[in-house]
Amino acid sequence: MWCIRASIPIHLDFVPIMFYILSRTEMERSMLQSSSVGTDIGSHNTQSNDYHRLPVTEKQLNYARQISQRTGQVLPWETQQDRQAMSRWIDQYREIPSTNKFANYPSSKQVAFAERIARYKRSEVPHECFRDRSLMSNWIDSNR
Repeated sequence: MWCIRASIPIHLDFVPIMFYILSRTEMERSMLQSSSVGTDIGSHNTQSNDYHRLPVTEKQLNYARQISQRTGQVLPWETQQDRQAMSRWIDQYREIPSTNKFANYPSSKQVAFAERIARYKRSEVPHECFRDRSLMSNWIDSNR
């Protein structure tokens, strides 16, 4: 048996290490102090438990800035500090549906791949596939 806040064992010779029994608030306070992360200069100094948050990668930040310039959306400061928040922002603003009449046409890589398959199989790609990317994709999948 141990005395609270004492390092003197009471008739327990088999326990080699002496432990302190802390109150719950003292344990929480010590845990917060050991896991707190310093903040930037100029921001308010608060302790936080954000050891699990990963910083944004340089590629993510560059891509988000390109999206921001293209769409006119503001890239919030809080989003620039957390990798998951940045991924969500990129997913939200990455693609604005195009209203261009050629938006549904297959890409040049799709067309080239389909023509290569057709040459190999000595057949032709149907003409309607050249006007719809999903039809082209289905044709490629069924003729590989």
